[in-house]
Amino acid sequence: MIQNRQECENLAICQLKLSPIKIREIFAASIMGFVITVIAIIAVLSIIGLGVGTFFTGVLHGAQKVGSNPVVQNATGEAKQYILNETKTQINQIADQNSGK
Repeated sequence: MIQNRQECENLAICQLKLSPIKIREIFAASIMGFVITVIAIIAVLSIIGLGVGTFFTGVLHGAQKVGSNPVVQNATGEAKQYILNETKTQINQIADQNSGK
């Protein structure tokens, strides 16, 4: 940043040296913030326009449709099985380590 006052007499004109990576991170963060703000505004306007009851009934109805989709059910079942298997594996490894002590 600024080492001393002699490097930059007028702080408003002085440009801070930022690496291209920092600039990309700042840009990505501001884009994500903008997108989240737009989504929040759309959600609030939808709730106001449709009414709270109608909005949440529609969301619930859509969630039920997605939940009844066979692809989603298969993916959910596979994820549950994977988690159970990994949990059992980790428990067995911890038990083996503790029994070896």
